[in-house]
Amino acid sequence: MSGAEIRHWHTSPKSKGGRGWKQVGYADIIHLNGGVENLVPYDEDQKVDPWEVTNGAAGYNSTSRHVVYVGGRNMAGECADTRTPEQRKALEKYVR
Repeated sequence: MSGAEIRHWHTSPKSKGGRGWKQVGYADIIHLNGGVENLVPYDEDQKVDPWEVTNGAAGYNSTSRHVVYVGGRNMAGECADTRTPEQRKALEKYVR
């Protein structure tokens, strides 16, 4: 899944299959190869500026950065930890 697809899914009107949000829900996506795609620019200070707020989790949007990884479903379509070794390494680096 690409950032453009997620942006479309989150910000398109409900009548067009989206959620109708003002802003995408994630600041960054961690792809299968460990690459990090930025969706919402942000600075590295301790304050979440209004332009940095994403719609990731109600009640936490103005105090946290939301990141998502590609995957999360097994072959049966059930929720599962499907992170690749590259994603695990990228996520650890991201959090640190």
